[in-house]
Amino acid sequence: MNFVLVAVNAKYIHSSASVRGLSAYARAQGAPVFEAREFTINQSEGYISAQLFRMKPDAVFFSCYIWNIGLIVQVIKTLRKVCPQVRIVCGGPEASYEYESLLSVADVVAVGEGEATFVHLLRHFAEGTPDLCGIPGIAFRDDKGTRFTGQVPPLDLADIPFTYDEEGLASLSNRILYYEASRGCPFRCQYCLSSAGRGVRYLPLPRVFADLAFFLAHGVKQVKFIDRTFNGNPERAFAICQFLMDNDNGITNFHFEAAAGLLNDALIDCFRTARKGLFQLEIGVQSTNPETLAAIQRPNDYGKLAEAVRAINEAGRTHLHLDLIAGLPHEGYGSFGRSFNDVYALAPQQLQLGFLKLLKGSGLRRNAGQYGIVGMDAAPYEVLFTAALPHEDVLRLKDIENVLDMFYNAGRFKRALACLVRQYDTPFAFYEALAGYWIENGFEGYAHNRVQMYTRLRDFCIENHTDAVPLVTDMLLYDLLETGKVSLSDWMRICEPLAAVQRRFYDDAQAIAAIAPHLAKHPSSHLHRTCRLAHLRHDADTGALRDAYYLFDYHAGGGVAVYDATDYIRSE
Repeated sequence: MNFVLVAVNAKYIHSSASVRGLSAYARAQGAPVFEAREFTINQSEGYISAQLFRMKPDAVFFSCYIWNIGLIVQVIKTLRKVCPQVRIVCGGPEASYEYESLLSVADVVAVGEGEATFVHLLRHFAEGTPDLCGIPGIAFRDDKGTRFTGQVPPLDLADIPFTYDEEGLASLSNRILYYEASRGCPFRCQYCLSSAGRGVRYLPLPRVFADLAFFLAHGVKQVKFIDRTFNGNPERAFAICQFLMDNDNGITNFHFEAAAGLLNDALIDCFRTARKGLFQLEIGVQSTNPETLAAIQRPNDYGKLAEAVRAINEAGRTHLHLDLIAGLPHEGYGSFGRSFNDVYALAPQQLQLGFLKLLKGSGLRRNAGQYGIVGMDAAPYEVLFTAALPHEDVLRLKDIENVLDMFYNAGRFKRALACLVRQYDTPFAFYEALAGYWIENGFEGYAHNRVQMYTRLRDFCIENHTDAVPLVTDMLLYDLLETGKVSLSDWMRICEPLAAVQRRFYDDAQAIAAIAPHLAKHPSSHLHRTCRLAHLRHDADTGALRDAYYLFDYHAGGGVAVYDATDYIRSE
């Protein structure tokens, strides 16, 4: 018999935690042999169907999520035509709730946790035992109609083996690795699947430490914890962070989703003092409207949240990613703007403007009518409008999301954005204006190269804030040069110093040694090729008027180092 377990990831850089967890458990249980395959949603239905057809499967098991369910259904329909005898099983979050619709294309739907169910089904298809009715956690149809065998008992997480090994890492060198140290969530947020479950189960800490030691020993680039609330138990979270700090390899980054209200002093100190780049923290703020937070049962003391975020951010060692959700109950356009301003003021490295998805199994999906929430019929079930937020405003927020991602979240326009935001009453008002400009000029839907993005932002300033153009131009030039070496043209040439000034500076070995000793060993001809000296009319840090010279060093190990060379420039 030939069995295939299939994941369809959202991006190539992702790896499938579900397929690896199912595989590790099944092999530990001595289940019949199967093969695991991973695809991405960027691959066509025809390609995936052809690859599976060539494997001549007797049964195919699909791991279903909102990002891949549409593509998976198409693949299943094709397989039904070219492999009419194949048995189809669907599992995962998208299959575990409202499973009746999937039974129109699948023979069996696995409901809830899938590890034990996967093993039972492999044995059933291979040996005919156990009978489907004797397998908990599945739905299927027979001559008696739709049958559901009841909830599968939860596993002890310690019974699931570690999902990575040295051989497997070789194929994942450029992928994000996912790791699960707990299941469940202490909260009952109504937009999340946590509202459908109860309680939290934890993997024993000694096992967690052993697993993390493997990642560290092999120099993995990034590990994302998929725990819904990493710090649901703050003391346990602190122990994990302390272990990672004590065994830091100087390479690996660990990403956590955390609840700000459970960030105690010990955890905050970890994120303030750890090696820069060791930790990445994602915090779901979602809204700062108290009425909205009450409706979604999201406990959030914004004052405490802001205090924790500022303390971590000031240290500059932990990357902070804060989330907002548009389309929640009682949050209209104006209220969302206030939530946006509150979170923007915390200056996270990433500010995600997301949109409510009426996930199967979530409280808001069940109670959507209470709040006038209407979403898409098909995955990802994204909000179209609510009683508080008409569709026109949803579209306006989509436009703002677009420019926010291109400019703020790109992290390459920091100084220029700071200047431009100050021209408006609020940050939200600025991004609203920029989004309008972007749409009016027909820029949406097109790719823009690096130089074009800076030019577009300068043109926006020229059109809307003439007085700020000199300062914004200087900040844009600094931001641009800080992203890497680039050929200057048009308006950018204003930062080029006089050739004689630049020549004298590069020939001044004493000045170069004082600013960047590692450059002193290079001849001036080399500096001309690998550095850039820029002449601005404003101080890059304060914005104050002054003739300022900055040396951009592109030797700096994959990054860019910048030095204030003003005091070392001789004009004559």
